[in-house]
Amino acid sequence: MKCGKRFGGAVCVLLLAVVVQGVHAEDSIKIDSLDKLQKIGEDEGYPLDAHYVLSSDIDASDLDNFEPIGDSTDPFTGVFDGNKHVITGLTINRPESDYVGLFGYVGVEGVVRNVTLEDCVVEGGRAVGGLAGRNRGTVLESDVAGEIMGDERVGGLVGWNEGDVSDSHHATGSVTGDEQVGGLVGWNEHRVISRSSARGSVTGEMRVGGLVGRNEAGSISQCYATGDVNGITAVGGLVGHNFSGPASESYATGSVAGETYVGGLIGVNAGGNAKVTNSYAAGMVEGTQSVGGLVGHNISNDSVTASFWDDTLGPSSSAGGEGKSEEEMQDKSTFTDAGWDFEAIWGIDDAYPYLLNNPPPMEEEVFGDVTGNGAVDANDVQAVITVVLGLNDEEDYEAADVNGDGRVDALDVQLVILAVLGLLE
Repeated sequence: MKCGKRFGGAVCVLLLAVVVQGVHAEDSIKIDSLDKLQKIGEDEGYPLDAHYVLSSDIDASDLDNFEPIGDSTDPFTGVFDGNKHVITGLTINRPESDYVGLFGYVGVEGVVRNVTLEDCVVEGGRAVGGLAGRNRGTVLESDVAGEIMGDERVGGLVGWNEGDVSDSHHATGSVTGDEQVGGLVGWNEHRVISRSSARGSVTGEMRVGGLVGRNEAGSISQCYATGDVNGITAVGGLVGHNFSGPASESYATGSVAGETYVGGLIGVNAGGNAKVTNSYAAGMVEGTQSVGGLVGHNISNDSVTASFWDDTLGPSSSAGGEGKSEEEMQDKSTFTDAGWDFEAIWGIDDAYPYLLNNPPPMEEEVFGDVTGNGAVDANDVQAVITVVLGLNDEEDYEAADVNGDGRVDALDVQLVILAVLGLLE
């Protein structure tokens, strides 16, 4: 799994320049094994303030209980560059511990970038995340796929965030906790989350969100969440409890279920700067009290502008925003009339709008999948043969031209058979 990410513009170039300022490649320590990864902060040759580069993929499945890198006493303050390599099978089983993740605690000067975790299982107490339990530094262009479990401040990527997070994702899996539980970040405090997403399921009790459980005076922009969200109080498709923080140009499409203060995008929107702009929700919403298609509960003086929800999927009412039909929600004019930017920020292709700088992942095409079921098997062989023989009166298999030469013939049949046998990459 690798999610598509774009890092564009002068601002991003400047950010990268700041991140790497004073760090030289010749000073970096290469990490090419699980043993070396676990030495960071544990061995004098691998200090917490050094610059590390992952130089190969690492299979961590042989280790039952990884020791998180850095803690509240000695946080990680160096630079860790995953270098687009993958760490697979990371397991952390510390339900009685706080600050749990690949990095337990990232300090103010710490930078973690280009890290990908696949098939991870992380369990802790408070401040639990796949990548970092607590982040006070910078996290960018990093992905997590796996199961994250904890009590409070639990997130797919970061449990407790007091730093900046950009271009990062919790791709697949689940996040489970009690309070402040989010698909990407459990608790975001006074910081920026941008161009990021969460696509796994989220389950908790209080302040539960598809992207962020509680956003306290932080900024969320150009983000999305698509996983199903289940909780009790303050439950939202994007943010469970948005307190004094702007959320803009973002969306949620997962189903949301709770009891009180339940919203397709935001469960509770409160505080002086809790502004929701140019955003939408398109998912089923269920609850018993203060339930809204876009916002469940919106305290006075907190504005919701140029934002919409699909009212064919959930409640016909909301504490903010405008309800639109599915057809209207997939009509570009609905959004351009409200001032949305479809040149630099949004795109739309006969469906709901998406973010140009944070697009949903492309579905991987399977070579030889003529029938479009996501696999290649005997049914695909039969489908190509029926096209060659002219027997498919009811089906139009456009993908039957497997080799793309403009015709469907015996060569296409041969290629599909080879794909079924596993003889083609």
